[in-house]
Amino acid sequence: MALSRATGEVSEFMSDIFREVEEDLRQERVKRFWRRYGWIVGGAALVVVLGVAGYRLYDWYQTRQAALAGDAFFEAVEFARVGDHQAAADAFGALADRGGRMETLARFRAASARASAGDLEGAIADYDAVAADPDAEELIRQAAAIRAAYLLIDTASAEEIGARIGDQTEEGSAFRNAAHEVIGANAYRLGDLAAARAAYAELASDFGAPADMRQRAERMLDHLAARGVETAPRTEDTQTEESQ
Repeated sequence: MALSRATGEVSEFMSDIFREVEEDLRQERVKRFWRRYGWIVGGAALVVVLGVAGYRLYDWYQTRQAALAGDAFFEAVEFARVGDHQAAADAFGALADRGGRMETLARFRAASARASAGDLEGAIADYDAVAADPDAEELIRQAAAIRAAYLLIDTASAEEIGARIGDQTEEGSAFRNAAHEVIGANAYRLGDLAAARAAYAELASDFGAPADMRQRAERMLDHLAARGVETAPRTEDTQTEESQ
């Protein structure tokens, strides 16, 4: 029994030694690892810290810029509201020049303000910039092209008007009625009364067009008929609208 107890004590003693040796070996491996790879781990940690800090800084900067852009936009809107169109045009133009998410909307509003201020050349340039912007929404691009065409009715050739309008007279286009009105007015100014009649007839017969736009088309058709230009018959729907 004494032998068995002694054997157990020896086994326990040896186990303690082995544990100590394993611990020493483990510590030695850790030291060797850090001596060899510590700079990599430290560098990676630094990259992570800098990355998180950079992201936070960028997020703060973007939020701040968005807030400043919003303030500038509403300041420009206020200029337009009180009728200071030149100041509004300058403010919207400066905001558009900054770039960012509000660039397209600011450029569109700058064009409108320039037109109200009498700067038709500047307004057309701004509308053309929006219409040519591949990153802008398609409807905004189409609206800008139509607005530029309206401003050019009294000066542009039929070819220039057509180039801006493109295929917006086709069925399904959101601005087809405005496109027909622009073409009709431009053709009338140029003395192409047949083309004017055709454009106004298309507009007058479109029951989806706004009532005031159709009524303008009907009045132009009456005027053209009085001048002997063959015209389409007046629609019953339009007659009812005018009688109201």
